[in-house]
Amino acid sequence: GGGAPDPARRGSPSKRVASGAKSGKGSEVELKMLVARPEQLDMIAAAPILHENVTDHKERQLKSVYYDTVNQALRTVGFTLRVRDDGGGYVMTVKSSAGGASDELLRGEWECPVATADVDRGGLKGLLPANILASILDEVLEPLFSTEIEREQITLSFPSSVLEVAIAR
Repeated sequence: GGGAPDPARRGSPSKRVASGAKSGKGSEVELKMLVARPEQLDMIAAAPILHENVTDHKERQLKSVYYDTVNQALRTVGFTLRVRDDGGGYVMTVKSSAGGASDELLRGEWECPVATADVDRGGLKGLLPANILASILDEVLEPLFSTEIEREQITLSFPSSVLEVAIAR
């Protein structure tokens, strides 16, 4: 559990869009890699580039609960719903799947702070499209599974970009 939410995250929901195909000014490109053996994470974390131009470095425990309806209505239409305890408060996040044939790497991500690890139905109004929200209005959103990870987050700054490397264990 964590204390009060980060004041910088209060207010209206934020939107992040990750795109690998069209990474224009202000775009976020998200690349995820899996490693076969845990010791490979130590090798990656020791890479020299991760120790140059560092502007921020932190480690956090993240606890997440993923929700959907019994018949997986959100997943069926390409959305996931998560509430995460990031050590500074709870954040509810909705992610959409790939953007279709025009951009297979495009996906949406919207989030807002919430009071607890439970879904805040009022907060969903700013995160889900109205037609999707209406379709689950009378449905129970149940916890499907939870995760606990330790995340090392390293921010590197360069003249024309910022690189954030997150190593989850």
